[in-house]
Amino acid sequence: MPSDAMVATAAADAAIGNENEDDAKMAAAATSPEYPDAMPYYSSSNNLPELCMEAQVVAKQSKSFSHDINNSTACFGNNSGNNNNNDDDLGKDDSNSRGKFSFSPNWFVYTMIAMTLIFLALVGYGFGSGLFLPSKSAISSGSTTNDPSKYNPYASSSSSSSSSTSSNSNGDNVKNNRQDRQDYKYNIGTLLGLPMVMERTSPQARAVEWLAYQDQPLFDVSVESSYTYEEEEVHKALLEQRYALVVWYYDQGGPTVWKTLNRDESAGWIAFGAGMHECNWKGVDCDYKSVNIGVDGNSNNDRGTVVGLRLSPALGLVLTGTHLSTELGLLTALRRMDFSSQRLQGTIPDEWASMTNLETVILSKNQLQTRIPEWIGRSSEAGGGWSTLQQLALDGNFLYGNLPSSLSNLRRLTHLELQVNPQLEGRFDETLFWQEQNDGDDTNANANANANANTNNLEFLDLSNTGLKGKLPGITLPAIRFFRLWNMPGFWGTLPREIGTWSNLETFSIREMPGLTGTLPTEFGALQKLRTLEVLDSNFMSGELPTELGNLSSNLKTINFRYTNQTGTLPAEWSSLVNLETINLMQNGQLTGTIPTEYAYMTSLRFLDLRGTDLSGEVSQEICAIESIEEFQADCSYKNDKNVGKIMCACCVWCHNS
Repeated sequence: MPSDAMVATAAADAAIGNENEDDAKMAAAATSPEYPDAMPYYSSSNNLPELCMEAQVVAKQSKSFSHDINNSTACFGNNSGNNNNNDDDLGKDDSNSRGKFSFSPNWFVYTMIAMTLIFLALVGYGFGSGLFLPSKSAISSGSTTNDPSKYNPYASSSSSSSSSTSSNSNGDNVKNNRQDRQDYKYNIGTLLGLPMVMERTSPQARAVEWLAYQDQPLFDVSVESSYTYEEEEVHKALLEQRYALVVWYYDQGGPTVWKTLNRDESAGWIAFGAGMHECNWKGVDCDYKSVNIGVDGNSNNDRGTVVGLRLSPALGLVLTGTHLSTELGLLTALRRMDFSSQRLQGTIPDEWASMTNLETVILSKNQLQTRIPEWIGRSSEAGGGWSTLQQLALDGNFLYGNLPSSLSNLRRLTHLELQVNPQLEGRFDETLFWQEQNDGDDTNANANANANANTNNLEFLDLSNTGLKGKLPGITLPAIRFFRLWNMPGFWGTLPREIGTWSNLETFSIREMPGLTGTLPTEFGALQKLRTLEVLDSNFMSGELPTELGNLSSNLKTINFRYTNQTGTLPAEWSSLVNLETINLMQNGQLTGTIPTEYAYMTSLRFLDLRGTDLSGEVSQEICAIESIEEFQADCSYKNDKNVGKIMCACCVWCHNS
């Protein structure tokens, strides 16, 4: 009986040009019923399917041998029913065959297409998920051109030097060689408590990818390293700080928008700062302190904590975000924030309440559509807030809603700007200047004196062009320097006499207040630091001009009582105001008399406007001789070279036709 080796050899010979037909026939005959002893061997052989498949292929390639192959019942079963040599019959399933077998000519093509699609899908997933990592040599040699000691929290000056020497001698940095970027990415998500799945185009996901695969790792995540709880907390703090800033960067348009608008490579932060400590990024201010954060216990004086963000056009930075990033709330040590004159939108996130060390917040001249959060005056013990706030500037936005009552808890507040927010409502007097009502009981005296402790430090207040309501209570503002209320239809009442106790006041300006009544307090004459006094366009006032203003000869530069229904005459006592530059008494039709000759002593006078009054007479030559005068306007019309107005003025540059 021929051996299976002989059969295989014969089949192979038949495939090669059909040179030995007898051997091929022997191979086919060996599998036929004529060799009953051979049948069990080949039927049970593990090689039988392969031999049969090979025989079919050979049959297609060798027509002279196809008849003999088809007669092989061991491969194809009993073909007595219908047996032919057509190529299309090859591979057909025969229900009567002993071993069912099917082979399609297109099977190989379909298989390769499917495998190719699977391969491409796996490659795409690998690149997207970070499975294809940078080479260890690329990491150890440094993907950036910056010195790692500038940003690596473990690299002190001495350790950096020794590490550099070791790298030069060995040609390899052992620690960086152990960095596993995928593990580092996992640690970022774990330490920061991030979700495992994020929208790939979100600022958060882009920030994680940049930190994990482009930035220099902040710590070693190799299995050889073992960190204490304290060290892990330091790692978390380092990650939170850098992650918060990178998310903010991507939230503001990322590298494309920043570079396009700013046209400054260093303004790109990440493009400029990959591998560089964030304290060296433009607009970022840091405090430096010594903290043990290395696994060897080395102290690092280069670790900086972000305490200030000044991202304003003054530094050449243009922001375009549609909202304020909640991740900035991770910067719990932040003390100063200035995003003024940008195009920021959205609301103030509640997550920002965790920035409990904030002292200055400047979000002026943006497009924020937000309420002032109720937690703003809440202490850190009460759940977080800005109780340490000293300066708050939210002017020029789209604030709405009522003033939060917690504003009264801002005892350190020195600077408050809420102007140009027409939809901002509520009672400013009850919120900012709340006071106990003294009902005559002496026990309330101390409460009344201490009730306004929240305004004792207030130096700057501007509530102009808002929908706020209220009146000025009789309170003491010992630190106030700048006080301005313009165009507030909800304002009513009089100017309290307690204004005379505002001893540090430099600018007092009230304008377009139809609800303002009463007279100008004579107590203004006690404010020796006063430089600008404006009460104008409030035609429901009355009274005479206070002569006591003549006591303010040292600093007063501007008096503007335009359109306030003042009566009486011009006070001669004002002649002592040698530093006065502007007097505007326009549209006070009940002012009578003449212009005092003593006003010639106002040697600094530049602008004098007396139009719309009932003043008359001739302006003295001494007044016209004041060299500093630039503009003198009065009712001094001329007709046919004759004065037909109430005032005869040879030096007036503009005469109003009365």
